[in-house]
Amino acid sequence: MICDEAVSALDVSVKAQIVNLLQDLQAELGLALLFISHDLGIVEHMTHRVAVMYLGRIVEQGTACNLFAAPRHPYTQALLSAAPGQAKGHRRIVLKGDVPSPVNPPAGCHFHTRCRHAFDRCRSEAPVLEDKGGGHQAACHLQNLPD
Repeated sequence: MICDEAVSALDVSVKAQIVNLLQDLQAELGLALLFISHDLGIVEHMTHRVAVMYLGRIVEQGTACNLFAAPRHPYTQALLSAAPGQAKGHRRIVLKGDVPSPVNPPAGCHFHTRCRHAFDRCRSEAPVLEDKGGGHQAACHLQNLPD
């Protein structure tokens, strides 16, 4: 079942009812859910696996537990750092610049115009998803991304 922003713009009690209903249906009928959302708290709660997209490309994917605990792509790191309720001691990563046009995305890595780690290769060559261990994949030219 595809759930595209199934709980956006709902108040907390209705959101909880929808989430509970979806989880009950999933358990009772053995449904697979493709859950599309900007609500990272719900994504972390509802999913087993997560894919993070930037300008139409998957930049990182893995188990929800691994991805939320140790994001490997600079965009995922910034995205999670901006989520409400982040643990104390984690610093917020503020991205500079504007999101490029999805109609005319930049060459190379689509994220390079906003990435604090970008270097020449990022501007010319699109990275591919590479295994980072445990089924966790990220599309980034950096081998060991600094925290």
